[in-house]
Amino acid sequence: METIINYVETMFINLPETAELQQLKQDILLNMEDKYNELKAAGKSENEAVGTVISEFGNLDEIIDEMDSEGGQFEEDVELLPVVDMAEASNYVAVRRKTGFNIACGVLFCMLGVASLLAVQGWANGNEQLELIGLVPLFLLAAVGVGLFIVSGFRLKPFEYMEKSFVLTGTTRKEIDRQKETYYRSYVVSITAGVMICIISMVAIFVAEALAPDNDQMTLYAISVMLLIASIGVFLIVYAGNVQGAYTTLLEKGKNRQPTKEELQRRSWTKKIASVVWTATTAVYLLAGILFGAWGKAWILFAIVGIISSFWETDDD
Repeated sequence: METIINYVETMFINLPETAELQQLKQDILLNMEDKYNELKAAGKSENEAVGTVISEFGNLDEIIDEMDSEGGQFEEDVELLPVVDMAEASNYVAVRRKTGFNIACGVLFCMLGVASLLAVQGWANGNEQLELIGLVPLFLLAAVGVGLFIVSGFRLKPFEYMEKSFVLTGTTRKEIDRQKETYYRSYVVSITAGVMICIISMVAIFVAEALAPDNDQMTLYAISVMLLIASIGVFLIVYAGNVQGAYTTLLEKGKNRQPTKEELQRRSWTKKIASVVWTATTAVYLLAGILFGAWGKAWILFAIVGIISSFWETDDD
């Protein structure tokens, strides 16, 4: 029965939420459910019952087109948002997990590169030629880290539209919400452990100061150890944040339905107003700086306009 519900929701996802459509949707679901239960009672398997129900009711587009021709219900000029189903959402979460791991590794490698540089500087003890050796692991590890950042960016490129607006089907939203709740405990543990490890890493500095105060060589070793330990904590924080961010993006950016023509027009006007306001704010800031030399004070205009703009830059659900 879940397959039938998903089928009907998919057919109606790109249509406006009018009372007539909602009633039609409920009627179709009730009729399909009755037929499904009848087939199950007759001894049909789950797949046979679902296949028979969908085939007997045919293509719902014909019913929707008939309503459209009779009452002119639907507007063809409404811009449609991309629709994300369970398969696409699962793929997005899987990619975010992989890229989150890569990004976390990239940060870890960069921190290890700095740690190795400081360790070599401590070992060189002022010898400039030996200190140059520390640049080798720094650049090698940084190159690996940056490479992982770039690869992650390319992997996420097909999902750039999710940073804006899209429609998330009802059953998909429920499943993603369930997965988010399931992962939440791991997220809290990872963030907590990461923060604790970062705090514990600072012990190396205090130990070095206690054992060898005013010893620059020991201080460099201590900072290197601190970065080495802290990199593990940062890895946990970055990875957990990326996975949690995937679920948050799907649930917060995903709309329950397609926008109406009125909502699109309102959104268009909002963008135009914001463009004019920010342009005017920049002009006023430049004039205040040039004419009165108020560069250090006039920047508060951006903060004020930013707060005010938050009231009109909200998206319609």
